[in-house]
Amino acid sequence: MLRLFAFFYGGLHVLSHSWLDKGLVLSDFLKDVAKRPFILNGSSVLQMMTPLALNSFTGPSRRSAHGARHWQMLHRAVYVIVLLGLLHFFWMRATKNNFAEVLVHAAVISLLLDWRVRHRRGAHRSLRPTDPPIRPVASPAWHVVTPSLSGA
Repeated sequence: MLRLFAFFYGGLHVLSHSWLDKGLVLSDFLKDVAKRPFILNGSSVLQMMTPLALNSFTGPSRRSAHGARHWQMLHRAVYVIVLLGLLHFFWMRATKNNFAEVLVHAAVISLLLDWRVRHRRGAHRSLRPTDPPIRPVASPAWHVVTPSLSGA
């Protein structure tokens, strides 16, 4: 559901820019895309998000001709999309020389990506086939031979 929200937000973002800044004139919008690299980057991010949004429901992912491997590869593109989205935000703020909000977003994204890497490493580390099997420890027999504390 989060990726649908992100796609919807990106679509509204492009619509508001093209409507409020360019008056919904396609030629003006395309000139702006060619002139400003952050708008080109943002447009490509929205295009990269489109297959994810279309595939966010369970039906299309089940009916995919390529199967689970294709679905997994498609969803790993999220990492590239997030970093390109951050680059879009950085370039946009660079024109105004205002980086405070970009640094906050970069810190949050860095923490989330760090957590993801650590989580994946931990999951793979526990399932390595080269590890020796865990052997159960024999329970001590001290409880069998310990005399009763009742004094009898």
